Amino acid sequence: MAEVERYFEDFVNLPCVLLKTLGYDFLEISRPWLARWLMKLYFFLTLICCLYCTYFVTDEIFADIVSGANNLPLLLRLINDFNYNAIGILKKIFPTSIEDRFAYRVNESYWPRWITTTLYLYFCATALILFSPLAESIIEYFVDLIKVGYADAEFTYHKLYEEQSYVVDHRNPLGYMVIYSMEVMNSHYAIVFNICPDIWLIAYAIQLCMHFDYISRNLESYEPMEKRQQKDLKVMAELVRKHQVLLE
Repeated sequence: MAEVERYFEDFVNLPCVLLKTLGYDFLEISRPWLARWLMKLYFFLTLICCLYCTYFVTDEIFADIVSGANNLPLLLRLINDFNYNAIGILKKIFPTSIEDRFAYRVNESYWPRWITTTLYLYFCATALILFSPLAESIIEYFVDLIKVGYADAEFTYHKLYEEQSYVVDHRNPLGYMVIYSMEVMNSHYAIVFNICPDIWLIAYAIQLCMHFDYISRNLESYEPMEKRQQKDLKVMAELVRKHQVLLE
């Protein structure tokens, strides 16, 4: 079986796909204007849902604090902001020619399978958590349907945050669809922005390791000689110049 050639876009594909699930195209790939607007619309919709749900959660937290709750765990998270320069720098020095790709061992430096497997399992578990209340409600309804019949069967309207109440009543079909969709988008938004910075760091670290491995192997294999001092200096200077951008 032929080996799959890996390119820069492959190294950053996983975090980019995560952001695309929110409607945010990090690499700004060219696509039809309708697709771009739909993605932007969905992104702002998830953002609004996140802010809406967060407002009610925060309101209840402050109410608990005012009432004297002393065992409330308040977790503060720093929001990681990646600027476009980081991805631009790595893309600029990414080996593209066949000789460079072989020298840098690009395919060998690709995402380790154990990392991607762990992440995929995490995503599957997250999806299971997000949709398990809906599945539970449907299963309970069909069980109730068998036990008491269609006339007396009741839908339980389970949602992600059972203790959380909103302005809209969720105990009716339309209200349930609206609230459940908002909670799913809120949770999805929070999960992606919670884990995405870490996945970006992994994507960057993998490429940095590839470049430093190339530098170390070159330094280890190169044998300087006193007779060719000027040539040795040029070789070292070229190696440093090419990778100086990593330290900027």
